Amino acid sequence: MRDDDIRDFVCGVSDLDERLRREAAKAPHKDGLGTFVMKDGDRVTGYYHERRIAAFCTVPGGSEPDPSIPAIPLVLLVRFAVDRRWQARGISGPLLRDALLRAATAVARGVVGHTLSARVKPFYLRHGFHSQPDIVDPLGIILATDEIKRAAAGRAEAAF
Repeated sequence: MRDDDIRDFVCGVSDLDERLRREAAKAPHKDGLGTFVMKDGDRVTGYYHERRIAAFCTVPGGSEPDPSIPAIPLVLLVRFAVDRRWQARGISGPLLRDALLRAATAVARGVVGHTLSARVKPFYLRHGFHSQPDIVDPLGIILATDEIKRAAAGRAEAAF
């Protein structure tokens, strides 16, 4: 991606703007995850970054992973941002849908994330995510891949 495609991207969180500039040139990972952008002409209007992670179960009362329980493959929605000029114009939902459908094909059991603030957490909850404060943190969110696939196939009310 050319520098001038992302130079004017400003979402309101400087760390997210800088991460886009650093990561946009990188190719997607071989598993199809990485940084993806939505554009209007040559301008980036929004982006997200996903990566594969694994959750390990611990022995009750312990802090070490239980080797008898296999790791749970997940996709971490690391970053999700929309340019200020495009916020509240209806592109956040389609951008999140793209991220979720991509994650659903990544042989993962679910999508997890951490919202940057309590102000944006309701956006994810409206799109089918569940709050997971006991597992991740108070701003943590999770959505099972099966829910994404059912909604995409039209067998469930589309949450996204």
